[in-house]
Amino acid sequence: MNKMLCFCLCLFVAGPLMGQAGRLDSSFAGKGWLTTRFLIGNKNEERGLGIMLKPDGSMIVLTEGTTAPPYSTKTSFLVRFSADGKQDLNFGVDGFSQQVNLIHSTAVQLQDGKIIVAGALTDDGAFNGHLAFARYFEDGDLDTSFGSNGILNTKRQIDEPSAVVLQPDQKILVAGTTYDNEIEQYGFALARFSPTGIPDSSWGDAGIATTFFNTNHPEILGGKASSLALQTDGKVVVAGSILNGLLPSKDFALVRYKSDGSLDSGFATNGIQVTDFTGGEDEASSVVVQQDGKILVAGKSGNTNSDFALARYHANGMPDNSFSGDGLHTTDFFGGPDQASTIVVQDDGKILVAGSAKSTSGRSALALARFHANAAPDLSFGGTGRFIDESIGTSVSARAIILQPDHRILATGYTQGVADSSLDLVVGRYQPEGSLDLTFDDDGKGTAFYTYSGNSRLHHIAVQQDGKLVVAEALFSLARYHADGTPDSTFGIHGQVVEAPIGEIQITQAIAIQQDEKLLLAGHDPAYDGSVLMRFQINGTLDSTFGNNGVVKTPSFSGNAIAIQDDGKILVAGGLTNPVFGTGDFAVIRLNKNGTMDDSFDGDGILITDFVNIRAAATAIAVQPDGHIAVVGSTINFPNFNLVLARYRSDGSLDPDFGIGGKQETDLFGSHDMAAALTIQKDEKIIVAGFSERKNTNRQNFTLVRFNKDGTLDSTFSKDGKLASPYNFNRDNRAGDIVLQEDGKIIVPVNFPSLDPPNGLIVFRFNPDGTPDSSFQENGMLRSYFGKQESARGVALAGNRLYVSGVQRQGLFMEGLIAAYMLEEAGMVVSSFTLIDAVRDTDAGELKDGAVVNLSAIRGTRISIRANTGGAAAGSVVMQLSGTQVHNRTENRAPYALFGNRNKEHTYRAWRPSPGPYTLTATPYAGTNGRGTKGTPYTVRFTIVEELSLARFTLINAARNTVISTLSDGAVIDLAHTPHINIRAEQGTGVAESIRFGVNDQAAYSMESSVPFALAGDIRGDYAEWQVSPGTYTITATPYSENYGRGTMGTALRITITIIDSKAEQRSGIVQGAAEQQQEEGRGLSLEVLPNPVKESGWVQFRVPQATTVALFLADGAGRSIQQVFGGRVQGGVLQRLKVQTQGLPPGLYFCRLVTAGGKTVTSKLVRQ
Repeated sequence: MNKMLCFCLCLFVAGPLMGQAGRLDSSFAGKGWLTTRFLIGNKNEERGLGIMLKPDGSMIVLTEGTTAPPYSTKTSFLVRFSADGKQDLNFGVDGFSQQVNLIHSTAVQLQDGKIIVAGALTDDGAFNGHLAFARYFEDGDLDTSFGSNGILNTKRQIDEPSAVVLQPDQKILVAGTTYDNEIEQYGFALARFSPTGIPDSSWGDAGIATTFFNTNHPEILGGKASSLALQTDGKVVVAGSILNGLLPSKDFALVRYKSDGSLDSGFATNGIQVTDFTGGEDEASSVVVQQDGKILVAGKSGNTNSDFALARYHANGMPDNSFSGDGLHTTDFFGGPDQASTIVVQDDGKILVAGSAKSTSGRSALALARFHANAAPDLSFGGTGRFIDESIGTSVSARAIILQPDHRILATGYTQGVADSSLDLVVGRYQPEGSLDLTFDDDGKGTAFYTYSGNSRLHHIAVQQDGKLVVAEALFSLARYHADGTPDSTFGIHGQVVEAPIGEIQITQAIAIQQDEKLLLAGHDPAYDGSVLMRFQINGTLDSTFGNNGVVKTPSFSGNAIAIQDDGKILVAGGLTNPVFGTGDFAVIRLNKNGTMDDSFDGDGILITDFVNIRAAATAIAVQPDGHIAVVGSTINFPNFNLVLARYRSDGSLDPDFGIGGKQETDLFGSHDMAAALTIQKDEKIIVAGFSERKNTNRQNFTLVRFNKDGTLDSTFSKDGKLASPYNFNRDNRAGDIVLQEDGKIIVPVNFPSLDPPNGLIVFRFNPDGTPDSSFQENGMLRSYFGKQESARGVALAGNRLYVSGVQRQGLFMEGLIAAYMLEEAGMVVSSFTLIDAVRDTDAGELKDGAVVNLSAIRGTRISIRANTGGAAAGSVVMQLSGTQVHNRTENRAPYALFGNRNKEHTYRAWRPSPGPYTLTATPYAGTNGRGTKGTPYTVRFTIVEELSLARFTLINAARNTVISTLSDGAVIDLAHTPHINIRAEQGTGVAESIRFGVNDQAAYSMESSVPFALAGDIRGDYAEWQVSPGTYTITATPYSENYGRGTMGTALRITITIIDSKAEQRSGIVQGAAEQQQEEGRGLSLEVLPNPVKESGWVQFRVPQATTVALFLADGAGRSIQQVFGGRVQGGVLQRLKVQTQGLPPGLYFCRLVTAGGKTVTSKLVRQ
């Protein structure tokens, strides 16, 4: 059968007809039902591979997981942590994005906040080797518009992707390792793709460039790429390792590619740099390009006891001897194996490296080290420049680090706990000086892990006063859900509490919710051979004020049912066994609020009732409004089991007005009769649900029995007080629970104990007289098909909603099942309003009460509002708008739009509202034109505002169409270093459709009516160059809500910048003589170098006669600028003193040159020793 057809048929059968009682409530879990498995152990492995910082301080961590048991299948997924280190359980599902079948993954964040994950594709666990992308939204959902359901197979062979970088033009670069079958060797691979994942044909060979080292180096047996870095000139550096067959050993390897993917022959030797530290195993893990163009590489060096290894190279690929003397540096922690995994360069030039190191205790721990720019240890970091952190686990490695804007350090990797051997994702945060930041998740680290889920069966269900839903799993576990079916993340872990120790069996028998919403869970522990009663706080932790740290155990007792009295005392019904004689008694215990035995109840808190049979046990209990206690169970009257019922006064004495001396024994159908639940009607009649096995069929069938207030069978119920299943299921079936509606109707779920239940979840509803309720689905039987075999166990009511819990089974595999139904079809209601972008006829989000709508955030500033209905079908909807503007509208068909729609399509008529407060009410009616029965109206109050502004200016390289930097007020731009510029205005609050640029007194310098908004113009992102001369410029950008400067005018953004051209100054003569310099000094402009000559650093002091913007440069002996020391505005007449770094410069003559915004220049010699 066609899969889509099958799916549609399943939905058709599963959904009861509209207008009929028992319809699945789609507002629960999106479809009316959900399945769940309880997380019973941390058996999977998770490793943090990369970390991405969000503007709000939260972080998204790329994670690789290995499923268990057994450890076989690897997947990739994302995890989000809030800024305080807590896992964000609203991300994806329970805090995890959807897993994708990618390994060796790496990730990058796009400009729009989406995330690209690159990895090697696997099919059903089999290695495939094709590079593939997965694209996620910021909320952790896969972007199904990308590729096939969010995953795109590039069909490019990169066996082990290792790094991904986003170019300024949003093209995607991926580095990794590939294999050539012809030469039988591994090599570097670097591929480039468009923002949509299409191979870039202008790069390499059909979008991929490969390097196999034995072409020019026959001694090299293969290479493996591990990292990549993008230079500002568009060239790409890939770092990794090669296998040297002569030694044999591994060495650092660097390859640089031009912007078209070809090897850069000007780098090292034919584009390749190979570095051997000491003849041992040298493996590069991470590469970064410094601001001065030098290249830093981190990894490990050595064999058994390896060390952190750093190498620095000049931009031409040759070792930088100013770095540790020869360009190479190693760091040993405590003599064991150490390995650097990642490296970053701080704003102050210090070098931060993270990885793992063997501690003095012999355990692998997270390791951090920080160095000065010359490779000297930074002693302000951890006291020695390095430290290891054993506080976050027993076997830890940092795989990635990132610096926050406040210079705190985020590191991610994995940790191995003491309790189990699995690896868990860890994120640690450290202060700038290296100490653990204890404000991060309260202990400095955040962890996340998938837990192993076993077969789950939901036996019991209850609803809290706040509408939250609590379910109990068969093996001592609880889960709590919101009314919409989402897990309640404030309860336990991901909304679940698992109390049974792993590997042990503890059987859940009952749950109850106290008035203070604390939860009681009762059951039986076979290992202890007694009952266990636990009480949980609202957050799912055990209540230490109850019993022994939240637990009360009673030996030789089976706690089968719970009831809570009005005074808060707790009743537990069950069976009390005598292990010596093998007998059992019908028993009830009563506990005080704190879990101690209530001695006022039958003298010692334990009440035993003798039914003169070998064995008896209570299975259900309820408290009547008058305080009397009704208890039902079963007793063995060999060879039969009979139903037994007892009623007690509040002190535990039998009620003589009930049955015979307070007891009633009933044989239902001459065979085995078992009770599972009872409920008490308003008239104090008692209904018992269970099952009975008849002698002639040996088949169990669910039964209902109703007793009068005095304990006699109620003949008005099913003629003789006894009701057997009206349906032949051809297999054992039982009633596991019962609930009464306000109108007296009785709801019973049907449980099938066999391994082969019928298809469909089954619930019966009976009228108060015991006849099937014909208004409830199929003559009183509701049957929902969810695609497998279902069995119902528990029921609960919440207003007009019926919850059913149970199990969904396929063979031996079981999942817990919860379904929600509308008992009676709801009347006509307006459930919500939707804000409409009337220019594009698209939804712009829900319009909620109290909303503030920024009209400028909707392109075109034209909106409409749609009323959404629910429940019974409406014939018309009347809408009334009041406030700043008034408008009334009656719509006779959907969509119900405030200003109407032109035809059957959703083509909305537009409204251009005036700013101010509004109130909108929509009322549904059964007939057209607002006639007939009136439904439930819906009202919202909202405010319209118009706020339009720009965020910032961005400096653009117009020759390459790339971003240079954010442009701030007072900036100095040297055309000698930054030629071919343009300036772009970025969107801020609202959405601008056009921007008018002004330059100095020219208020209408240019007009841009399409994104990007560039001062000198562009053609779809191909920027024109701003032809500008040196000087000071005030640039103004004014946003408008419509094209060509029409519509609402927003807040203008304004900055003042200074343009200089040091090359032009060089051509006019940079080196001024002493007399010329003195002449400038005579005008109040002075510049001096101290001391002079200079070694590694010196001081430059200068003074200007009046406040102005200046730039200070360091130039070589030929007058070429090599470093900008300072740029900004200074006060007049004040001596300024700045430090200039000369380390790394060869000895010789240099010049310091000060340039003012007015074009004045003064120069001083600097001699480097």
